[in-house]
Amino acid sequence: MEEKKALNNQELDSVSGGVMRTVDTRKNMDAVVRSGPGMSYPQVGSLKNGTQANTTGNTSYNPQDGRTWYEINYPMYGWMAGSLLGYF
Repeated sequence: MEEKKALNNQELDSVSGGVMRTVDTRKNMDAVVRSGPGMSYPQVGSLKNGTQANTTGNTSYNPQDGRTWYEINYPMYGWMAGSLLGYF
């Protein structure tokens, strides 16, 4: 399986379909970024509240945790719960 990485600014400029979103935890805490679309996937990092994150357009609903997850590729690669990106 090919390992994915975050895009740099130049690479990000060439991406189509992505939407820049602001991380909003509604609290003074970091948002968890996971390796896959669900709470059962390992945490690969976190983003500070207010950080801009680029979504790729890939989404996945996880019935186990009842959340829709969004793939991000900037400023790091991973998956975030939609509720943390302004999607409900």
